[in-house]
Amino acid sequence: VGGSPADVADASVFIEAWSKKVVHCGPVGAGDATKSINNVLNSAHLLLATEGMLALKKYGVQPSTALEAINGGSGMSLQTTRLPDNVLSRKFAYGFALGLMRKDCKIAGGLVASQTPS
Repeated sequence: VGGSPADVADASVFIEAWSKKVVHCGPVGAGDATKSINNVLNSAHLLLATEGMLALKKYGVQPSTALEAINGGSGMSLQTTRLPDNVLSRKFAYGFALGLMRKDCKIAGGLVASQTPS
């Protein structure tokens, strides 16, 4: 969340009603910026994990077997732990709309572009 320390303290009782974890990231806008970068990382993990499973499948490795190995090692992420139930099962039930993910990725792209020297 972003805002002055006093404002965040005043609002935290309300924020905690819908958020599992509240982290004061800095001034107003810092929470939204952090959330958008987090969601870009999340979507990148999903894309990389899915593409990796496709490559391994073409190599003859069952995705479920590959994920068992990957999730026991350093390649594990939230997305690799969710692939069996959401992608391999063909449910695609992530609980987060693609449109919202796109919005956050667009915000993150703008944030990075605004902070990158030209």
